[in-house]
Amino acid sequence: PELKFHLGAVIGSEIKKYVLLPILGVSYKNPYSGFSAKFIFPIKTSISYELTPELLVSLRGRFKQFRHRARSNSSSEQVIFDYKNRGGELALKYRPVPFSQLAAFVGYHGKADYRTMDKNGKNKVYYQSKAGGYFGFDGYVVF
Repeated sequence: PELKFHLGAVIGSEIKKYVLLPILGVSYKNPYSGFSAKFIFPIKTSISYELTPELLVSLRGRFKQFRHRARSNSSSEQVIFDYKNRGGELALKYRPVPFSQLAAFVGYHGKADYRTMDKNGKNKVYYQSKAGGYFGFDGYVVF
């Protein structure tokens, strides 16, 4: 079995905002049982189990947060747009060869928080979307 500890920080510069995000976590992998878990906050939380060497099932938590610039439809004034959301996914992943993967997933996201403000960070307007489910497929091949 393999146990790793994670300690660090991510420093980011967003529009009109600077972020220092501490990272603390632990990851565990048991190659004999096919079980692995990653709890690296706030970046990644997942639990995986290898059904076969090529097929695995994964449950993961996700957190999305980003900030963008946009233009208002009613004027040429720039606005700043914030988005925050949390959710979870269940995925079935197929890895036929190393460095390639096909995956099908279903997920659920909580209520998303949106915020718009002027370019100086003032005149904030808050919105909230409904929670909901989603599904999808993805894949990659590395040459």
